[in-house]
Amino acid sequence: MRDRTGAETTSTARLFTRPEHGPVPPGSLVLLDEGTALERWATVISAAHQYTPPAPEHYDHALT
Repeated sequence: MRDRTGAETTSTARLFTRPEHGPVPPGSLVLLDEGTALERWATVISAAHQYTPPAPEHYDHALT
């Protein structure tokens, strides 16, 4: 996939949010697995709005 600058990159994690929380803007830093041995910061590559019943409506974010 490509990041917001057009550079090729690989997504290694995903983040799902409810529509009322809105998408996390590309380029934002997100803390994953806070308080565990796996804790790390990831950068949002892209966000896509998903509505595929019966799953609830949500945003699917690709992260570094």
